Amino acid sequence: MDEMFETLTLIQTGKSQGFPVIIMGTDYWHSLFDFVQNSMMSDGTISADDLDNVLMNDDCNKALQYIQDFSQ
Repeated sequence: MDEMFETLTLIQTGKSQGFPVIIMGTDYWHSLFDFVQNSMMSDGTISADDLDNVLMNDDCNKALQYIQDFSQ
């Protein structure tokens, strides 16, 4: 979790070029993702634009396609 938030912070602050962030395991991560969307966004600590590079899913093929689409 620390690495995920560190990565998102580096992208958000422009210290790292934007790249896709893929969160595998929707059952495991959905509560945290709900918190980010519902609490952090309403508090203004993260915006919808900050989550544009984030994909949460369970399908490796979908993750690969997301990476390929993002890099084009």
